[in-house]
Amino acid sequence: MAFNQQFTVLAIEHLTGLKNMTDFEVADRGNGIPVITAWHSTTVQPTQAQIEAVDTDALLNPPVSKPPRVVAAALNIGIADGNITSLDGAFNIAGAIYFDVGQYMLLFIEPQPDNNYFALITGDAPVKRVSDAQVDSFTIECKDAVSGNGIDPANLSVQVMRIDQ
Repeated sequence: MAFNQQFTVLAIEHLTGLKNMTDFEVADRGNGIPVITAWHSTTVQPTQAQIEAVDTDALLNPPVSKPPRVVAAALNIGIADGNITSLDGAFNIAGAIYFDVGQYMLLFIEPQPDNNYFALITGDAPVKRVSDAQVDSFTIECKDAVSGNGIDPANLSVQVMRIDQ
């Protein structure tokens, strides 16, 4: 699949809580794989020299382990009265299926090449995890931390990330 900068930027803009305090640069270094450079500033935007220093440091000192490089999917889910009420900011998500209290299946528009991805899940549930990761879908479980029973949070934000091979 060719790198489409528009989709990557769209996914980044929907990452909950990051867009207002983090600035991003999305680039294609010529190999078709997007490179996302981010910097965090709570007071002022970085200067061009700071941006170049971050980029240069990232190129000269690659990490020992590979960080997530590709946003494979992103969305916000609204849940109420045993139903999925909204699916906002969806990127590469065809839909969601409500299985039971605290169990939801999310379907990819474009299947993943393998199961080498992970989901970052934030929201109102104390315990949230992916219980079944497939190339075309994954299931999220939300539970109460004390009883372990399934619960339906009012909303969840999900970002699916791939590890660059």
